[in-house]
Amino acid sequence: MIFEVVGIWYKNKGAVLMLEAIREQVRARFPDARFAVTEMKPEGRDDLDVIGTLEPMRKLQRLQLMLPGWVLRIDNLIKRRDVTVSLDASGFAYGDFWGPRNIRNLSRRSRESREYGHVTIMLPQAVGPFEDAEIANGFAAAVNNFDVVFLRDEQSMRLAGEAGGDMSRITQSPDFTNLLFTALDPEHASLSGVAWLIPNEKVLASGDKGRAEAYLHFMSEAAKTAIAAGVDLRILLHEGRSDRGIANRINARLVNPLPIVEIDSTLQTKAVIAEAAFIISSRFHSLVSALSNEVPVIACGWSHKYEELLRDYGMERWNLDLSNDQDWAALVVDFIAQVRSGELSRRIAPHAKAEKARAEVMWDKIFAVILKKAV
Repeated sequence: MIFEVVGIWYKNKGAVLMLEAIREQVRARFPDARFAVTEMKPEGRDDLDVIGTLEPMRKLQRLQLMLPGWVLRIDNLIKRRDVTVSLDASGFAYGDFWGPRNIRNLSRRSRESREYGHVTIMLPQAVGPFEDAEIANGFAAAVNNFDVVFLRDEQSMRLAGEAGGDMSRITQSPDFTNLLFTALDPEHASLSGVAWLIPNEKVLASGDKGRAEAYLHFMSEAAKTAIAAGVDLRILLHEGRSDRGIANRINARLVNPLPIVEIDSTLQTKAVIAEAAFIISSRFHSLVSALSNEVPVIACGWSHKYEELLRDYGMERWNLDLSNDQDWAALVVDFIAQVRSGELSRRIAPHAKAEKARAEVMWDKIFAVILKKAV
């Protein structure tokens, strides 16, 4: 049985976490399952036992489909029609922010999957908004090609309905990387108990200078306040090179720049966050890694998915709207006091347990669909 995983980009640790979580859940039920992705596996990741899906290019599609299987296997590739289950794990890729290209690809892929007889499932993700008619109509039409669609949050559910999506196919379910656990290895054990500032270059992607200044001001003020409170605070690069520029800009505003840490292993990055004192973050999956392990967070994100995530964990007060300027130092002082008292971890704990239970229900539903249609 071959599981195609759509939307995986190896440079994005959140995407790799989703792939790791998928492999863990699928292998527990189908030990001989194989996995295919559309991006070539990076060097040094032989532990990722994935193959490649041949993406048909329009001009060469007929030629590619005529290639015999043994030729493709030399390069560790398969044809899409040989896939059994297609899982869309794009995370957040369908809506006005991304333009029409992603929706066109979604429409093509989902239509092909229906024609090939795949079990086709959209794993939990955030979607919308859909103000652009082409994007709204394209998403609604694509939903009809899926056996089941999971969306992470109430806003995504509402936006999908307003776009015309068939809500009988759509179910709300949380991000599923909350079930993925890995222990902190000896190499990184010294990082247990550290607090982390985790930036995200997408917060500045709009080019809005006012927004950029508000973000850099908050992050630097939060850092100064935490340092003054005696916190061991460092910067963690969740996406490596793309976030290093922001880390440097934050440090340029500090008298004593923070150490910048980058961990190659996605799973060890998650493990370090799970052992943190707290995080101040703009990376969605870093927030999931923290909250699912009862680690307090402050979120300053760039889309509705952050607001919804913190609400799910009873932490909505700590999702910040940086356009609403306030006394950030006082807010961070209050946050640190509640971290040290244990109040925030106690508040998160029942929500973390409930979200994991909801993710398990989602996987049960997915495997019921697969067993009914493909086995």
